[in-house]
Amino acid sequence: MSESLPLRISPSGADRPLTRDQKRFNALILEIEQSRATLKAWQHGIDAYRKGYQEVLVPLEAKFAPLLQQWTRALQAAMDAGRWERGDRQVAEEMLRATAAESDDGVAEQDAPPILEDLRGDTQSAARRKSAAQQRREASAQRVGQSLREVYRKLASALHPDREPDPAQRAAKTALMARVNEANGRKDLLALLELQLEVEQIDAENLARVDATHLKHYNKVLAEQAEELRREVEGVESQFRADFGLDRSGPPLDPLKLHKVLQAQAAHQRAVLAQLRQEAQALRDPAWAKQWIGAQRRYRQEAAE
Repeated sequence: MSESLPLRISPSGADRPLTRDQKRFNALILEIEQSRATLKAWQHGIDAYRKGYQEVLVPLEAKFAPLLQQWTRALQAAMDAGRWERGDRQVAEEMLRATAAESDDGVAEQDAPPILEDLRGDTQSAARRKSAAQQRREASAQRVGQSLREVYRKLASALHPDREPDPAQRAAKTALMARVNEANGRKDLLALLELQLEVEQIDAENLARVDATHLKHYNKVLAEQAEELRREVEGVESQFRADFGLDRSGPPLDPLKLHKVLQAQAAHQRAVLAQLRQEAQALRDPAWAKQWIGAQRRYRQEAAE
Protein backbone atom coordinates (compact mmCIF):
# COMPACT_ATOMS: atom_id res chain seq x y z
CA MET A 1 0.00 0.00 0.00
CA SER A 2 1.36 3.38 -0.94
CA GLU A 3 2.04 6.16 1.50
CA SER A 4 -0.94 8.43 2.05
CA LEU A 5 -1.03 11.72 0.25
CA PRO A 6 -2.74 14.92 1.48
CA LEU A 7 -6.12 14.02 0.00
CA ARG A 8 -8.67 16.48 1.37
CA ILE A 9 -11.62 18.55 0.24
CA SER A 10 -10.94 22.21 0.97
CA PRO A 11 -13.64 24.89 1.30
CA SER A 12 -14.21 26.86 -1.90
CA GLY A 13 -14.31 30.07 0.12
CA ALA A 14 -15.56 31.64 3.32
CA ASP A 15 -19.05 31.90 1.82
CA ARG A 16 -19.07 28.23 0.75
CA PRO A 17 -18.27 26.01 3.76
CA LEU A 18 -17.96 22.26 3.39
CA THR A 19 -21.15 20.23 3.20
CA ARG A 20 -21.87 17.44 5.65
CA ASP A 21 -20.85 14.80 3.09
CA GLN A 22 -17.63 16.67 2.30
CA LYS A 23 -16.77 16.80 6.01
CA ARG A 24 -17.59 13.09 6.23
CA PHE A 25 -15.25 12.41 3.30
CA ASN A 26 -12.38 14.24 5.02
CA ALA A 27 -13.08 12.49 8.35
CA LEU A 28 -13.05 9.05 6.71
CA ILE A 29 -9.80 9.81 4.88
CA LEU A 30 -8.21 10.83 8.19
CA GLU A 31 -9.53 7.73 9.97
CA ILE A 32 -8.15 5.45 7.27
CA GLU A 33 -4.76 7.18 7.35
CA GLN A 34 -4.62 6.81 11.13
CA SER A 35 -5.51 3.11 10.92
CA ARG A 36 -2.83 2.58 8.30
CA ALA A 37 -0.30 4.23 10.59
CA THR A 38 -1.47 2.10 13.52
CA LEU A 39 -1.07 -1.11 11.52
CA LYS A 40 2.43 -0.09 10.51
CA ALA A 41 3.24 0.69 14.15
CA TRP A 42 1.95 -2.75 15.17
CA GLN A 43 4.15 -4.42 12.57
CA HIS A 44 7.29 -2.69 13.83
CA GLY A 45 6.26 -3.01 17.48
CA ILE A 46 5.60 -6.75 17.28
CA ASP A 47 8.93 -7.36 15.53
CA ALA A 48 10.78 -5.51 18.30
CA TYR A 49 8.69 -7.19 21.02
CA ARG A 50 9.34 -10.67 19.59
CA LYS A 51 13.09 -10.02 19.65
CA GLY A 52 12.92 -8.78 23.24
CA TYR A 53 10.75 -11.73 24.23
CA GLN A 54 13.36 -14.17 22.98
CA GLU A 55 16.20 -12.30 24.64
CA VAL A 56 14.55 -11.53 28.00
CA LEU A 57 11.44 -13.59 28.74
CA VAL A 58 12.38 -16.96 27.26
CA PRO A 59 15.48 -17.28 29.51
CA LEU A 60 13.37 -16.30 32.53
CA GLU A 61 10.67 -18.82 31.65
CA ALA A 62 13.30 -21.54 31.29
CA LYS A 63 14.16 -21.08 34.98
CA PHE A 64 10.59 -21.68 36.15
CA ALA A 65 10.26 -25.46 35.71
CA PRO A 66 13.48 -26.39 37.60
CA LEU A 67 12.55 -24.09 40.48
CA LEU A 68 9.04 -25.51 40.57
CA GLN A 69 10.52 -29.01 40.85
CA GLN A 70 12.73 -27.89 43.75
CA TRP A 71 9.68 -26.34 45.44
CA THR A 72 7.67 -29.56 44.95
CA ARG A 73 10.44 -31.80 46.29
CA ALA A 74 10.93 -29.55 49.32
CA LEU A 75 7.21 -29.57 50.19
CA GLN A 76 6.96 -33.35 49.74
CA ALA A 77 10.03 -33.87 51.92
CA ALA A 78 8.53 -31.63 54.63
CA MET A 79 5.31 -33.67 54.58
CA ASP A 80 7.27 -36.92 54.87
CA ALA A 81 9.38 -35.57 57.73
CA GLY A 82 6.61 -34.95 60.29
CA ARG A 83 3.05 -35.61 61.34
CA TRP A 84 0.59 -33.07 60.00
CA GLU A 85 -3.05 -32.50 60.74
CA ARG A 86 -5.36 -34.01 58.17
CA GLY A 87 -6.55 -30.58 56.97
CA ASP A 88 -2.99 -29.29 56.53
CA ARG A 89 -1.96 -32.43 54.65
CA GLN A 90 -5.00 -32.09 52.39
CA VAL A 91 -4.06 -28.49 51.52
CA ALA A 92 -0.47 -29.50 50.80
CA GLU A 93 -1.57 -32.37 48.58
CA GLU A 94 -3.90 -30.06 46.63
CA MET A 95 -1.00 -27.66 46.08
CA LEU A 96 1.23 -30.49 44.86
CA ARG A 97 -1.44 -31.68 42.43
CA ALA A 98 -1.85 -28.14 41.12
CA THR A 99 1.88 -27.69 40.55
CA ALA A 100 2.09 -31.10 38.86
CA ALA A 101 -0.69 -30.09 36.47
CA GLU A 102 1.06 -26.79 35.79
CA SER A 103 4.28 -28.60 35.02
CA ASP A 104 2.55 -31.03 32.66
CA ASP A 105 0.33 -28.57 30.83
CA GLY A 106 2.18 -25.27 31.01
CA VAL A 107 -0.76 -23.53 29.37
CA ALA A 108 -4.36 -23.36 30.52
CA GLU A 109 -6.95 -25.18 28.48
CA GLN A 110 -8.50 -23.13 25.73
CA ASP A 111 -12.21 -22.49 25.84
CA ALA A 112 -14.23 -25.20 24.16
CA PRO A 113 -15.51 -24.26 20.72
CA PRO A 114 -19.17 -23.22 20.62
CA ILE A 115 -21.73 -25.79 19.49
CA LEU A 116 -22.49 -25.32 15.82
CA GLU A 117 -26.15 -24.79 15.06
CA ASP A 118 -27.88 -26.31 12.07
CA LEU A 119 -28.95 -23.31 10.04
CA ARG A 120 -29.73 -25.06 6.80
CA GLY A 121 -33.46 -24.49 7.11
CA ASP A 122 -33.03 -20.78 7.86
CA THR A 123 -30.56 -20.41 4.99
CA GLN A 124 -32.89 -22.05 2.49
CA SER A 125 -35.76 -19.90 3.69
CA ALA A 126 -33.72 -16.71 3.37
CA ALA A 127 -32.60 -17.68 -0.12
CA ARG A 128 -36.22 -17.81 -1.28
CA ARG A 129 -37.04 -14.27 -0.26
CA LYS A 130 -35.42 -10.87 -0.38
CA SER A 131 -36.79 -7.94 1.54
CA ALA A 132 -37.19 -4.53 0.00
CA ALA A 133 -34.36 -3.31 2.23
CA GLN A 134 -32.08 -6.02 0.86
CA GLN A 135 -32.93 -5.05 -2.67
CA ARG A 136 -32.15 -1.41 -1.90
CA ARG A 137 -28.81 -2.40 -0.37
CA GLU A 138 -27.92 -4.44 -3.44
CA ALA A 139 -28.79 -1.54 -5.73
CA SER A 140 -26.69 0.78 -3.57
CA ALA A 141 -23.77 -1.66 -3.73
CA GLN A 142 -24.02 -1.66 -7.53
CA ARG A 143 -23.85 2.13 -7.60
CA VAL A 144 -20.86 2.06 -5.26
CA GLY A 145 -19.14 -0.41 -7.57
CA GLN A 146 -19.86 1.91 -10.46
CA SER A 147 -18.10 4.75 -8.65
CA LEU A 148 -15.03 2.56 -8.18
CA ARG A 149 -15.07 1.54 -11.82
CA GLU A 150 -15.29 5.14 -12.96
CA VAL A 151 -12.17 6.11 -10.99
CA TYR A 152 -10.39 3.00 -12.23
CA ARG A 153 -11.27 3.68 -15.88
CA LYS A 154 -9.96 7.24 -15.67
CA LEU A 155 -6.65 6.00 -14.31
CA ALA A 156 -6.41 3.14 -16.78
CA SER A 157 -7.07 5.50 -19.67
CA ALA A 158 -4.34 7.90 -18.53
CA LEU A 159 -1.76 5.26 -17.62
CA HIS A 160 -2.17 2.57 -20.27
CA PRO A 161 1.45 1.69 -21.17
CA ASP A 162 0.65 0.68 -24.76
CA ARG A 163 -0.31 4.27 -25.57
CA GLU A 164 3.04 5.70 -24.45
CA PRO A 165 5.77 5.88 -27.14
CA ASP A 166 8.57 6.98 -24.79
CA PRO A 167 10.27 3.88 -23.22
CA ALA A 168 11.03 5.58 -19.91
CA GLN A 169 7.50 6.92 -19.55
CA ARG A 170 6.12 3.53 -20.60
CA ALA A 171 8.05 1.83 -17.77
CA ALA A 172 6.80 4.42 -15.25
CA LYS A 173 3.21 4.01 -16.41
CA THR A 174 3.53 0.22 -16.26
CA ALA A 175 4.57 0.47 -12.60
CA LEU A 176 1.74 2.90 -11.82
CA MET A 177 -0.78 0.72 -13.65
CA ALA A 178 0.30 -2.26 -11.54
CA ARG A 179 -0.52 -0.23 -8.42
CA VAL A 180 -3.86 0.78 -9.93
CA ASN A 181 -4.77 -2.85 -10.65
CA GLU A 182 -3.73 -3.89 -7.15
CA ALA A 183 -5.83 -1.14 -5.54
CA ASN A 184 -8.79 -1.93 -7.76
CA GLY A 185 -8.53 -5.60 -6.84
CA ARG A 186 -8.77 -4.63 -3.16
CA LYS A 187 -11.65 -2.23 -3.93
CA ASP A 188 -9.46 0.38 -2.23
CA LEU A 189 -11.03 3.67 -3.26
CA LEU A 190 -8.63 5.75 -1.19
CA ALA A 191 -5.61 4.21 -2.91
CA LEU A 192 -7.20 4.90 -6.32
CA LEU A 193 -7.93 8.50 -5.38
CA GLU A 194 -4.38 8.90 -4.11
CA LEU A 195 -3.09 7.60 -7.41
CA GLN A 196 -5.28 10.11 -9.22
CA LEU A 197 -3.71 12.81 -7.10
CA GLU A 198 -0.26 11.40 -7.82
CA VAL A 199 -0.77 11.54 -11.58
CA GLU A 200 -2.45 14.95 -11.24
CA GLN A 201 -5.87 13.82 -12.41
CA ILE A 202 -7.48 15.41 -9.35
CA ASP A 203 -6.73 18.09 -6.79
CA ALA A 204 -8.61 19.78 -3.94
CA GLU A 205 -10.68 21.81 -6.42
CA ASN A 206 -11.68 18.70 -8.37
CA LEU A 207 -12.76 16.96 -5.19
CA ALA A 208 -14.79 19.97 -4.11
CA ARG A 209 -16.69 19.80 -7.43
CA VAL A 210 -17.60 16.10 -7.09
CA ASP A 211 -21.40 15.93 -7.20
CA ALA A 212 -23.34 14.92 -4.12
CA THR A 213 -24.39 11.52 -5.47
CA HIS A 214 -20.85 10.45 -6.30
CA LEU A 215 -19.59 11.79 -2.98
CA LYS A 216 -22.14 9.71 -1.09
CA HIS A 217 -20.94 6.63 -2.96
CA TYR A 218 -17.32 7.54 -2.19
CA ASN A 219 -18.19 7.90 1.47
CA LYS A 220 -19.90 4.52 1.51
CA VAL A 221 -16.82 2.80 0.07
CA LEU A 222 -14.49 4.70 2.38
CA ALA A 223 -16.65 3.86 5.40
CA GLU A 224 -16.37 0.17 4.51
CA GLN A 225 -12.60 0.52 4.17
CA ALA A 226 -12.39 2.32 7.51
CA GLU A 227 -14.41 -0.42 9.20
CA GLU A 228 -12.29 -3.13 7.60
CA LEU A 229 -9.12 -1.43 8.84
CA ARG A 230 -10.57 -1.08 12.35
CA ARG A 231 -11.27 -4.81 12.39
CA GLU A 232 -7.78 -5.50 11.07
CA VAL A 233 -6.21 -3.40 13.84
CA GLU A 234 -8.34 -5.19 16.45
CA GLY A 235 -7.39 -8.56 14.95
CA VAL A 236 -3.68 -7.78 15.04
CA GLU A 237 -3.87 -6.79 18.71
CA SER A 238 -6.01 -9.82 19.59
CA GLN A 239 -3.57 -12.18 17.86
CA PHE A 240 -0.64 -10.49 19.59
CA ARG A 241 -2.26 -11.02 23.00
CA ALA A 242 -2.98 -14.67 22.17
CA ASP A 243 0.53 -15.35 20.84
CA PHE A 244 2.26 -13.99 23.93
CA GLY A 245 -0.18 -15.00 26.66
CA LEU A 246 -1.49 -11.54 27.48
CA ASP A 247 -4.86 -10.82 29.05
CA ARG A 248 -7.35 -10.62 26.17
CA SER A 249 -9.77 -8.46 28.16
CA GLY A 250 -7.25 -5.82 29.19
CA PRO A 251 -7.27 -2.18 28.08
CA PRO A 252 -6.19 -1.42 24.48
CA LEU A 253 -2.44 -1.62 23.90
CA ASP A 254 -0.35 1.10 22.31
CA PRO A 255 1.87 -0.52 19.65
CA LEU A 256 4.45 2.21 20.26
CA LYS A 257 4.77 1.16 23.92
CA LEU A 258 5.07 -2.62 23.68
CA HIS A 259 8.50 -2.36 25.30
CA LYS A 260 6.72 -1.35 28.51
CA VAL A 261 4.54 -4.48 28.27
CA LEU A 262 7.71 -6.55 27.95
CA GLN A 263 9.27 -4.79 30.94
CA ALA A 264 6.18 -5.43 33.07
CA GLN A 265 6.12 -9.11 32.08
CA ALA A 266 9.80 -9.50 32.88
CA ALA A 267 9.37 -7.80 36.26
CA HIS A 268 6.44 -10.08 37.10
CA GLN A 269 8.36 -13.18 36.01
CA ARG A 270 11.38 -12.20 38.13
CA ALA A 271 9.12 -11.63 41.14
CA VAL A 272 7.50 -15.07 40.69
CA LEU A 273 10.90 -16.73 40.40
CA ALA A 274 12.20 -14.91 43.47
CA GLN A 275 9.18 -15.98 45.54
CA LEU A 276 9.43 -19.57 44.30
CA ARG A 277 13.13 -19.69 45.07
CA GLN A 278 12.57 -18.25 48.56
CA GLU A 279 9.75 -20.69 49.37
CA ALA A 280 11.70 -23.69 48.02
CA GLN A 281 14.55 -22.78 50.36
CA ALA A 282 12.30 -22.15 53.36
CA LEU A 283 10.32 -25.39 52.85
CA ARG A 284 13.45 -27.36 53.68
CA ASP A 285 12.66 -26.55 57.31
CA PRO A 286 9.77 -28.90 58.25
CA ALA A 287 8.62 -26.64 61.08
CA TRP A 288 8.42 -23.61 58.76
CA ALA A 289 6.67 -25.72 56.13
CA LYS A 290 4.04 -26.90 58.61
CA GLN A 291 3.45 -23.36 59.84
CA TRP A 292 3.21 -22.04 56.27
CA ILE A 293 0.74 -24.71 55.18
CA GLY A 294 -1.35 -23.91 58.25
CA ALA A 295 -1.44 -20.27 57.19
CA GLN A 296 -2.46 -21.29 53.68
CA ARG A 297 -5.27 -23.42 55.11
CA ARG A 298 -6.61 -20.55 57.26
CA TYR A 299 -6.44 -18.18 54.29
CA ARG A 300 -8.53 -20.57 52.19
CA GLN A 301 -11.09 -20.98 54.94
CA GLU A 302 -11.45 -17.22 55.34
CA ALA A 303 -11.76 -16.75 51.58
CA ALA A 304 -14.51 -19.37 51.42
CA GLU A 305 -16.61 -17.71 54.18
